[in-house]
Amino acid sequence: MMISVLCLCFANISNAQERCQHKHDDIGKDNVNSIMILRSNGQPVSGVVCEYYESGKLSVETQYKDGKMNGISKSYHENGNLSWETPYMDNRRDGVQKWYHENGNLRLETLYKYDKIEGSRKTYSEDGKLSWETPYINGKVEGIEKWYFENGELFEEIPFRNDKMQGTGRVYSKSGKLRMEITYRSGNRTGPARIYTETGLLFGEIIYKNDMPVSGSCRNGRPLTNEELITLGTGYEILCEDF
Repeated sequence: MMISVLCLCFANISNAQERCQHKHDDIGKDNVNSIMILRSNGQPVSGVVCEYYESGKLSVETQYKDGKMNGISKSYHENGNLSWETPYMDNRRDGVQKWYHENGNLRLETLYKYDKIEGSRKTYSEDGKLSWETPYINGKVEGIEKWYFENGELFEEIPFRNDKMQGTGRVYSKSGKLRMEITYRSGNRTGPARIYTETGLLFGEIIYKNDMPVSGSCRNGRPLTNEELITLGTGYEILCEDF
């Protein structure tokens, strides 16, 4: 099976190299018309332009038509596996862009419409598991961004409005229990952040202002000291005597 995969990989690279019509060093930019041209005669580039690693292996192949990127551009890891592929229409990303880990598994998937992200951008771990997903509308984050544990359980969800964090975010344990609620306004933590035990009891509360903790208390009413607030940083744990 491994031999078949390797053979297929090198066959794909060989086919790509056969498609190459120009080297990247053979083209330049016409800044007046915003197109790529052949250095030899000044004509707009059409066909496949290729770049190579120092080893001579194919690095990038880009399809051009009348001086503009049109079609699917592809980049390869030096081991021959696909690194990314991006569809273009008149120099703008248009379609599903995919990035890959060196082992060949999908790493990132993004839908573009007229060079703006549209829909859910998804990121995957090296072993193929969904790591996080971010919703976009017309190039801006809009909706609930979600992060996941390796076991597939939801780790964190953050609400976005017009490209900024806005609303109540939540953090969960691997067992699916709510561990923290965070209030976001205009992209910053502002207001109360409540921390819970695995059994669902309130553990403590921290008050944020412009992304900085300014006060807090344990469930038993003990206020957090300034030193505790300073060292709190972005962590989700505080020390309270009753737990």
